[in-house]
Amino acid sequence: MRRVDGEQFSRKWSPAIKDMGFTMFPNVLLDVASDIGLTSSQIVVILILERHRWELGQKVYPSHETIARQSGQSARTVARCMEALSKDGYVHIIERKGMANFYDISPLIHFLDEIARSERERRRSHSGRRHVRQNVIPSRHNLSYDKDSFKESYKDIWGSS
Repeated sequence: MRRVDGEQFSRKWSPAIKDMGFTMFPNVLLDVASDIGLTSSQIVVILILERHRWELGQKVYPSHETIARQSGQSARTVARCMEALSKDGYVHIIERKGMANFYDISPLIHFLDEIARSERERRRSHSGRRHVRQNVIPSRHNLSYDKDSFKESYKDIWGSS
């Protein structure tokens, strides 16, 4: 897997676009989004949260209005997305009175990491065998994970549901 740095990004898009900033977003999230019940609106909200996050474990605090403006959605749609993401255990919301809430996507990151590790191991176990290309690249429906057991193992991160 290739890593993209600023120079590579400039060649792929343009130096002017790179200078405005760019956000890294994991392919595994897009690969399993429908399997784990994410809607396109929720994916865009996660992308906006990621845009505001600079480090692992960092809590971000864009308002619903900011997320709505940046995503082209209504503030009510953003609120519904946040509620669903929290209910499903992907985003931990820390409510703050009179201020924008803190959002922590660490639960989603841990969940996707579990999926990615499982998939990486599956690919390694098949690496010595000769396969037709379509069998080497797994369908997103063949990724093995158990959302409920994952949520149970990380309940200390976001509390019980």
